[in-house]
Amino acid sequence: MKLSSLKIRDKFFVRLSGGDGRELPVRLDEVVDDDYFYVDLPIAFSRSIKFRSNTRLDFISIKDDGIHIFEGIVVSTGKSESMRMKILYVKNSYRKVQRRDFFRLEISADCKIKRFSNFFSESKSIDPGVVKNISAGGIKVATSSKERFRLGEHIYISTTLDTANKGYWYKLVRISADENKKSKYEIFLHLQHLFMEGSELDEMVGYILRKQRELIKSKAR
Repeated sequence: MKLSSLKIRDKFFVRLSGGDGRELPVRLDEVVDDDYFYVDLPIAFSRSIKFRSNTRLDFISIKDDGIHIFEGIVVSTGKSESMRMKILYVKNSYRKVQRRDFFRLEISADCKIKRFSNFFSESKSIDPGVVKNISAGGIKVATSSKERFRLGEHIYISTTLDTANKGYWYKLVRISADENKKSKYEIFLHLQHLFMEGSELDEMVGYILRKQRELIKSKAR
């Protein structure tokens, strides 16, 4: 890809290369040449986020022809660049992604959690929770039932996506603490999809892409 093919105000999601996967929206502000470009500073929690020089970032583009990703290195975010940052484009890093397990959609959807120590032994109780993000590879769910869950358990999550009731099987691969002291939840369940393939997986990917396009359009207004 040549930077000259990009258009001013093109929209991307940016994230730390090899980071925690959190993605923030940015816009292309200026193309200097085929090596350097500027983007607006990303915003999170009503504050501008500045990255240090030499930080390596992934830039993610979502368009009708698919999802593309390329890498850039932060050159400067000094005082003279108070509302934008200069990026060095990493040549030959531009590629199309066929299926992005790592691409996460941040949502907040109430759900019901049912535990299975195996597929033939289910828990009689149903725990409430909230789906916090979702990807083609799995989901993260917030819940208060700290002592109930064990790694490796099979979990059945029922929730509502696009007004349709959905149910999916997962394997519990990680448990982390919710460090937000104002939150009523104690833990996050990190769940990996089980048995999701074919049309069901395509439906999930389509849902994520559609919601991300809606998010981009709403932020552009």
